[in-house]
Amino acid sequence: MKLKSLERLFLHELRHLHSAAMQHSRALPRMIKAADHSDLKDAFEEQLDQVRAQIGRLDEVFAGLDKSPEGDESLGMKGLAEEVEHLVEKDADQSVRDAGLIGTAQRMAHHAIASYGTARTHARLLGHETEHAHLSASLAETRAADEKLTQLAESAVNLDAAAASESRPR
Repeated sequence: MKLKSLERLFLHELRHLHSAAMQHSRALPRMIKAADHSDLKDAFEEQLDQVRAQIGRLDEVFAGLDKSPEGDESLGMKGLAEEVEHLVEKDADQSVRDAGLIGTAQRMAHHAIASYGTARTHARLLGHETEHAHLSASLAETRAADEKLTQLAESAVNLDAAAASESRPR
């Protein structure tokens, strides 16, 4: 598809978002399984529910536009999903792995925040009010999930990882 208009760019962005959300939903079960800290597991499980709801909203957006979500792959999210696999496969102290999982999860969230923010702005400019509302809801959820991960990292997980690192002989 040639990007000759903001409307076409908007559709491209929506397809990118859908692909990213699908990839994110496939990576999160692996992250849940790999996480050790119970609050982190809970945060990832909540995030999985949110991402699934976001996919549902995106499907509604596509239905409202009478378009298909197929056609564009999110290479950025694909790379982040690969980072999850590399991290999980590494020989690491569990608390250090948990800290790494939060970092990767936040990079995934930041990718989604940028993507939802851009698409939401374009929806508003194009007069797509329903789509704007759906994208705004997903953006707010993603920002809240990112903040929750920051709080978890700063209050527990990173402290556990630092303590584990200090207790190891050098």
